[in-house]
Amino acid sequence: MARPGAARLLVSDPFSWSDEIAPENAWLGGTKTGPFAGRARDNLRNLLETGFAPTWLVEEQGEVWWKIRNHANHFELIRSEYLLAIR
Repeated sequence: MARPGAARLLVSDPFSWSDEIAPENAWLGGTKTGPFAGRARDNLRNLLETGFAPTWLVEEQGEVWWKIRNHANHFELIRSEYLLAIR
């Protein structure tokens, strides 16, 4: 839920899809076919700007890098993409 005006929404996610979590037809991106084919960030932006009333305006988008340390000698480097929207 968000107010119809004077609202801000920040979404950040690595958009790393797995069919162990959700079936491919439920993904917001990462597929070649279906209603959300292509990149998830682009699909989310389109939903925010056209799929809600009142619509959102994506004010900023970018990337945030972070890492997970699994143990002393093993790290994972992850890139999350984000959208900051206002209305």
